[in-house]
Amino acid sequence: MDARTAPTSVTRILEWRWFNVSIAFWLSCFALYLFDPYDIYPPADSLIKVLIFLALTIFCFGVGAAFGRGQFTPLISSSRTAKRLFLASLLLNFIILPLNVSTYAGVSLLEVPGLIFDPASAYSQMHDSLAADRSERIELLAFKAIFSWLLVLFLPLAIILYRERRIGLISCGLAFGCAVVFSIARGTDKELFDIAILVFASLLLPIDRPQGDRSKAGRVAIWPYIVGGAGLVFILAAFVFRKTERLAQLTFHCFQNTNSCIYLNDYIEDPFTFLFIMGYRYLTHGFNGLEAAVEGAMSFCPFYGHSRPLTYLAEQFGMNCDAGIVQQLDYLGWTSRGAWSTGFVQLGNDFGLWLVPVFFLAFGWYTRRLYRSVSQTGCYIAKTLFVYNIYTLLYMVGNLQLAQTGDIYFGYLFWTAVLFGSSLFIQRRA
Repeated sequence: MDARTAPTSVTRILEWRWFNVSIAFWLSCFALYLFDPYDIYPPADSLIKVLIFLALTIFCFGVGAAFGRGQFTPLISSSRTAKRLFLASLLLNFIILPLNVSTYAGVSLLEVPGLIFDPASAYSQMHDSLAADRSERIELLAFKAIFSWLLVLFLPLAIILYRERRIGLISCGLAFGCAVVFSIARGTDKELFDIAILVFASLLLPIDRPQGDRSKAGRVAIWPYIVGGAGLVFILAAFVFRKTERLAQLTFHCFQNTNSCIYLNDYIEDPFTFLFIMGYRYLTHGFNGLEAAVEGAMSFCPFYGHSRPLTYLAEQFGMNCDAGIVQQLDYLGWTSRGAWSTGFVQLGNDFGLWLVPVFFLAFGWYTRRLYRSVSQTGCYIAKTLFVYNIYTLLYMVGNLQLAQTGDIYFGYLFWTAVLFGSSLFIQRRA
């Protein structure tokens, strides 16, 4: 290794920034939970156990990342191939979007504009549609599962290729538009926040622009920050509007099965105050679930309990997960449905909460190795998986979001298996 390729202190810092950002976010949310400025949560009875659990998890995560050296065998390093995959996934999403809207929102695509200013009705229709048995939408689920390997690439590749200036704003905007339309039809904010988190995660990747753009590397473009800021304002405004519409009839709101309540009349009239209080709840109430979970019994739903789609598949083969740590929350002072309990608790459904740090030992190794693969080979599959790993880490204070989205999660598992399999195969041949 010569002086030109030797890692500098700057590259080492950049290589670890994803880890530092993730841990800083976890600890900031936990500190807000402890501070509890709105007096929502009851006094912490299991604080010492939660602190020990978080310390173990962060320690194992760091140790795993420290050993995540080397790289995976690159699968797709050609930007031309990546662009073709993105265009194929864009076409597939255009085909699936009307089916998704009618199945999960109970309306046709032509009815979506009428729901823009009526999110309460959209949300109610979505719940009515999902109340039906899963078997009634099994054909769509099977179709999406078959093409999950392509669907999982859709939004990350749109963001990554746009950042690298390999696709234009219109192509990226069409990808975002599919998510926005689905969000309007369902009356939910998840799709909008998914975009924001995926964009942020992509910013932690090393940038690789076409050769012709490198002469402009020293220039700082202002307009992407303006567009990004405007997009964030739009997402937050939509969040406040939808939440106030849905909660306007309530005097106060309690998490199901808990005494964690808030009087909405004190906040709902002022949009800025409402944004702060709701944002605070979303960032912190998962830790209340974690505090309840540390008192739970050991659970054993190996390799599938963390994911509702995988649990559903396991049930078809007679494997039930009725006594998992998430299900125990109903008897531990929290709730298994309708509120978050952090992704740590959902991971604990597999082998028990206190073995979750072992998972983060492996996850830290995997994420660091993905980053190194991106920086050394430019592999677009590694870029996509890295973005989803950061997405998972940032959602960890709430829930295990990626694992609950069947088609995307199946695609994530598919490319993870291919990445490991190809690397092992080539190593053995060598």
